[in-house]
Amino acid sequence: MAVKLRLMQSQSQQMSLSREMRQGLEILQLSITDLSTYLERQCEENPMLERLESLEQPEGLENAFETTSWAAKGNPFSGELKAVRQDTLEEVLLEQLNCLSGLPESVIAAARYLIGNINDRGYLELPLEELEAERGLAGAVLREALDVVQGFEPAGVGAATLSECLLLQLRRMVPRQPLAEALAAGYLEVLAARKLKNAAARLFVTNEEIACAYRTIQSLNPYPGACYGGGTDSYVIPDLYIRSGLRGYEIFCNESALPAVTINRYYDGMMNSMSRTSPELQFLKGYHRSAKWLVKCIEERKKTLLLVGRAMLEHQFDFVVKGKASLKPLTLRMVSDCIGLHESTVSRAVNGKYVQTPGGLYELKDLLCSAVNSAGGEVSSVPYIQSRIRELIREEDPGKPLSDQRLSEQLAEEGLTVARRTVAKYREELGLSSAALRRSRQ
Repeated sequence: MAVKLRLMQSQSQQMSLSREMRQGLEILQLSITDLSTYLERQCEENPMLERLESLEQPEGLENAFETTSWAAKGNPFSGELKAVRQDTLEEVLLEQLNCLSGLPESVIAAARYLIGNINDRGYLELPLEELEAERGLAGAVLREALDVVQGFEPAGVGAATLSECLLLQLRRMVPRQPLAEALAAGYLEVLAARKLKNAAARLFVTNEEIACAYRTIQSLNPYPGACYGGGTDSYVIPDLYIRSGLRGYEIFCNESALPAVTINRYYDGMMNSMSRTSPELQFLKGYHRSAKWLVKCIEERKKTLLLVGRAMLEHQFDFVVKGKASLKPLTLRMVSDCIGLHESTVSRAVNGKYVQTPGGLYELKDLLCSAVNSAGGEVSSVPYIQSRIRELIREEDPGKPLSDQRLSEQLAEEGLTVARRTVAKYREELGLSSAALRRSRQ
């Protein structure tokens, strides 16, 4: 009988361990938003869990909005233009440009060039001065073209910074919002630190007025291009962020977006004073074990994310510094071999997680990249091939645009073997029109 009882206890412990391990894997796979919701629920259900005050906010403008749902705006067009919602941002902007009349050809050409340099989030990829030097356009013409593009939908498109993006949206409001404009122009860092009273004192307004202006800013869209061409439908909170410091680039976990939880000290102390045979003690022990395991799982999730993130950052350092065209081939298996974790664990750590880099917000899986073999045996990444396609199209004769076959041939001359159908696929992923459409728009 005793043997049978011990066997049942052993099986029960194995089942309990299995449940705990599954919980750990589930927590690792959760995005930071889902994990925050999960922890809030656990704090409500488990009396042994205690929520601490939020950790100090990390620096950076993004953190001013990390608990706010930035709803990505739907297509702003109405009537007959609703059908363009599935088009890329570039196509939507070009369509609006083609509807204009009375502009000088030089301004139209400059506007097309600017549109080609707006990324998927709706921002200019390069400073206006660099674009001016690259194309040899007159500064006045380029600035006039930028004014035209920034007047297009979606509001905020064509900005160089978050501040400019928000201001472009605010200036379209009727009636105007001067206080919100003042905050967007010079107080985003104050908002990032949640120092609303500080901003109110500097601007000589009441706390209620500053709070109202802050809500207006939160209602804007920081990524006006995100709802086009496969963009996301809501603002994403990064799990990791990369900063440039004295020791170079460093990667951190975004702990400020999560409720900080620990073991409840009151109930923990109560357990120590209870009789060992007390039914209340047995009741609290179960909650205590669950709470300790949860806290451990959160810490293990942090360690795993940092381990995976650092490995990916070290491999894709050029990407952080120079942009997506510098991505190197990197697979889950390569990361797994590098850090000594199972590939499925790496996959869970990467799935649905985002990293804020100096160059923008990226999904971790964006740092993974398949390879293309060149004729010389060297390996190139898909983003590099795509960047070459974009450059070739940008430099083509507008009167004789390059077909997909010709693009394939030119890549082959550079030692990159890419089939015509693959070129067409990459071109479409870049939001670039076919040669026939590019010719018809001249």
